[in-house]
Amino acid sequence: MVGLVVTKPAGTAGAYDIAVVGGGLAALFVADALADHARVVVCTGGKSPKPASSRSLGIVAQGGQDSPARLALALGEAAASAYWRWSGAAVALLLERADALGLAAQRSGSWRVSMGAEEWGEWQSSAELIRRWTEDAGSVLSISGQELVSRDVGQGFEGAVYVPTDGVVDPQALLGSLESGLQGRASVLATRVAVGDALADGTKRLHMETGETLECQLVVVAAGWGSAAVHPWFRDMLYPVRLQGLRTGTLSERRLEAPVLARHRFESWLQEPSGQLGFVGCRWAEQPEMEAGVTDDTVISQEVDARQRGFLAQHLPGVLDCGVVDQWTGIASVSCDGLPLVGPIPGDPRILALCGWGGWGLSLLAQAAMDVTSMALGRDDPETPSFLTPRRML
Repeated sequence: MVGLVVTKPAGTAGAYDIAVVGGGLAALFVADALADHARVVVCTGGKSPKPASSRSLGIVAQGGQDSPARLALALGEAAASAYWRWSGAAVALLLERADALGLAAQRSGSWRVSMGAEEWGEWQSSAELIRRWTEDAGSVLSISGQELVSRDVGQGFEGAVYVPTDGVVDPQALLGSLESGLQGRASVLATRVAVGDALADGTKRLHMETGETLECQLVVVAAGWGSAAVHPWFRDMLYPVRLQGLRTGTLSERRLEAPVLARHRFESWLQEPSGQLGFVGCRWAEQPEMEAGVTDDTVISQEVDARQRGFLAQHLPGVLDCGVVDQWTGIASVSCDGLPLVGPIPGDPRILALCGWGGWGLSLLAQAAMDVTSMALGRDDPETPSFLTPRRML
């Protein structure tokens, strides 16, 4: 536990208790939570690359990169259950916050579809685990590929599990609301920073790209892939993956009432309130390392684009008849083991990690930000499972 316990008195101009590094939703969530208790400065890192969290489809889904069954095999059922509940709290917290900000979150649930027999067996086992871990077991549905076709979810799938706790938010609207809410409560600097040598009393020094220096007691690193440039510890713990998405024109009818996640979210899609279909995925369709290590978020990969269109033509025939009206990319940060990094880094308890989402940042960041806030303020109530803390990397 870090244990910075402060009130928020008037202090010397430019003196801060906590620096939050990052311009995405995770950084803004934790800055918002800390701003009522400490003098906070947010270093957003400038405008490029744009935060990947604000470019997502807005799907908020319980779980993570691995299915519950796979996580139970790796960590044991007790740990997998703890993670499932923690991620569920994160989903609920984000949806509640969106409601409080007047952003009309959708509580639609989601379909976790399986591409082949092996994956379908894994998700059927996962469904049984989820039913054991939830109070409303009857709401967790398992349906066949044939029924998916009749529900117009898609074709060519083995089956799907319906997870009722999931939903959808507008990430751009959420980002804008959080930015507005910080005005007058925290300082915001559009600059990149790097952690330098600490002073004798442990005070952290952050070197800005302008040549100036900031001093603070704690640093929360929530800069996604950019975290590697903030502190050297992150360089061997995170790697970048470029995600790519497209949006179709308005479909002639309402086809999807809930978002769909395929192949452990390597592909995901939803029909937006406008009637357009948003789709992200196909970076690992056949080439295992495709788009891993890529940090340029200004280029649309034509190879990924071709695979996306092929996937949609096969599994959602007709949706491309309206044409593609928008495409985008974003850089996700992935940790070495695929789980997020939440808490103090080994050897330096004044540096708190809040990154490594692996494409699940929007779903997990709300609870993780609250846990980091508790750690920073010396509270005894962080809910983060121990296997998500950075010390697991030792």
